[in-house]
Amino acid sequence: MPSPELEQLKRTTQTEYVAPKVARRWLDSGAIVWFSIEAVDREVIDSWGRATEEAIMNWPVDRPFLTVQDFSNCEGLALTPYIRKKGEYLASLRPDLPGRNAVILRRSVVAQAVKMFLMAMKDKRRERRLFFTPQDGIEWLKQYGRQG
Repeated sequence: MPSPELEQLKRTTQTEYVAPKVARRWLDSGAIVWFSIEAVDREVIDSWGRATEEAIMNWPVDRPFLTVQDFSNCEGLALTPYIRKKGEYLASLRPDLPGRNAVILRRSVVAQAVKMFLMAMKDKRRERRLFFTPQDGIEWLKQYGRQG
């Protein structure tokens, strides 16, 4: 069950649908961008990829790139070769830009496969970690922001 703080956050931040089944929300005065992905068909993954690429490419150089990739409400989640390829491409953008990426999933076999994929990614400037609740992922991102 989401915490009262998370429910308050959702009520006080505006959700923008960048495409059907892909939502973007700005948190912490724009310091964190949260993407919610609700399906894994190619059109949705392409829309999420374009929105994420836009965020990475336009991110200020003086701030860490802090992002939530929330697949917790995703229909038919699977770690397909297409999703892996898209994730690797996004990780390759702006390798000089430090930050963190919190990936949110429901507990499942797929989550374990995603965890292994995240650990194997080559980009070390932007650490990635799997979480099972958005509030845990957001807190981890905020800790980085406070350290930076």
